[in-house]
Amino acid sequence: MPKNGNNTRKKANKHTALSTICQLQLTNSCLLKGENQPECQACQSALTVTHILIDCTHLSAVRQRHFRVDTLKELFETVDSRNIIAFIKDINFYHYI
Repeated sequence: MPKNGNNTRKKANKHTALSTICQLQLTNSCLLKGENQPECQACQSALTVTHILIDCTHLSAVRQRHFRVDTLKELFETVDSRNIIAFIKDINFYHYI
C-alpha cells in the first residue's frame, strides 16, 4: 500500500480518537456520575462536542482563528489536529480531554 494512504488513514484515526475522547470526557461523564448534561453558560445549549467545535456563537471568534468549517465531518477531514487542540486550549477546555 502506498505510504500516502497510510498517512491519510493515521490522520483520520487521530481525528476520530480526538473526537471520541472529547465526547466521552465532556458530555458523557455526566451520565456516569448521574448528573444532568452540562449546559453552555454563554447560550444555554447542551454542551456537546458539536456545540463547542462548530455551533457556539460565543466561541466563533476564537474558533475562526484556528479553523473555518461547518460540520464535524469537515473539521476532522480537513483541519490539522494541532489546530483543533490549539482551539480547545484557547477556550480552556483542554483539561477535559
